[in-house]
Amino acid sequence: MHIALVPAAGIGQRFNIHTVNQRPKQYTHLNEKTMLEHTVQALLNFSDFVQVLVVVSLTDTDAAYYLSDLLKQYSDRLILSFVGGETRAATVSNGLKVLIKQGFDDNTWIWVHDAARP
Repeated sequence: MHIALVPAAGIGQRFNIHTVNQRPKQYTHLNEKTMLEHTVQALLNFSDFVQVLVVVSLTDTDAAYYLSDLLKQYSDRLILSFVGGETRAATVSNGLKVLIKQGFDDNTWIWVHDAARP
């Protein structure tokens, strides 16, 4: 079994968000969709992923909006979790804790893919 974990709680610090309307990098538009939408759609298109978990910050007000169509279409495979941490590593760790609570066996692979690298 394969699960994709997408840490998307960052603010795009190295991306110099001041030049991109104060939006984190994952919400920058690329061909009419955000980078986050492109990334999540690509992972959902890969049928080996039984689940895609997107981890955003507790205060993120954009993720549910931008992912609303995908959340409806893939309600059985796409999960949005508001447990992002102060760092990318903390966000991944918090996402892993969410997955551990669901339970899985030793044959489960968890793949981590950055939200802003579609």
